[in-house]
Amino acid sequence: MSGKRWVIFVGVIFILQVILLEVFYQTSKHNRHEVDYLVNNTMQNLKNKKYDVIILGDSLAHKTIGSIELHNNILDLTSNNAVSMAGNFFLFQRYLKDNYPPKKLYLFCVPNHLYQNLDTIHTYFYFSTIFTKDSEKKEIKKLKPHLYDYSFSKYTESRIKSIDFLGYFNPKAKVLPKEIDESSLEREDNFINDSIREKIEEAKINIDKINEIPKIYLDKLIAITKKYDIEFTLVIEPIPIESHNVFLSSKMYQYIKSKNINIIDINNIYQFSNYSFKIDGRHLDGKDNQYFQNIIDKKVIDIY
Repeated sequence: MSGKRWVIFVGVIFILQVILLEVFYQTSKHNRHEVDYLVNNTMQNLKNKKYDVIILGDSLAHKTIGSIELHNNILDLTSNNAVSMAGNFFLFQRYLKDNYPPKKLYLFCVPNHLYQNLDTIHTYFYFSTIFTKDSEKKEIKKLKPHLYDYSFSKYTESRIKSIDFLGYFNPKAKVLPKEIDESSLEREDNFINDSIREKIEEAKINIDKINEIPKIYLDKLIAITKKYDIEFTLVIEPIPIESHNVFLSSKMYQYIKSKNINIIDINNIYQFSNYSFKIDGRHLDGKDNQYFQNIIDKKVIDIY
């Protein structure tokens, strides 16, 4: 085969691979990641529904609330940190377009979510390729003009990483919650590792920041709940002790307090020890996660 024909052959194979990848992506909704599944499957099946309570939240909330069986009057729309406050607003806006307003809306998040400014390595993967309605893109482009700019490397990454070629994405089966005795939790308040250090430093870096995206879309979320007479509550999730102390001194904390909304700080109800965050400095696991479920049910929402 001549050099020219070889180049043409390789080019044709490459183009066919890209076409097949896109066809598979567009026709295989069950083969995508959890946020894609939430937006393009779960949300698509919600029409004329009526729930008393809707819960939005980051990955900590998703791991804690999304893993258990909830009362039938509660809708879990938790996702992850990368969708940002803008993603949470768009999720709720999409819900309201086709369904009845709930009586209550809860947003669960760690403080870092209040700084998520659509500028992380996960933004394209979890936001730009997911929230693609014309109205959503128009809003975001006013704040981030290049967020939806095409990049072949980003496109390829989003398609390959979004798809499980070997099997469908299936949400994990819901389990019954379990009551946990506080005395059974392992406590090491002085425990520290690199992940926890990173989260503490992150809190210190953010102490004087009020980022544009979370500020604007928190305000939009508050406004839309007032429009529909929905009781809105912001729930601050468990974080390492020092991170919490820094957050209480932050400008963003002062800002959310000034909004006159319901704020429930789980850390003021129960302070998990640093050892509870040993996995990655943010998520709870095992009994700690189950105890967080107990706290939510007893002190925040009757979820089970």
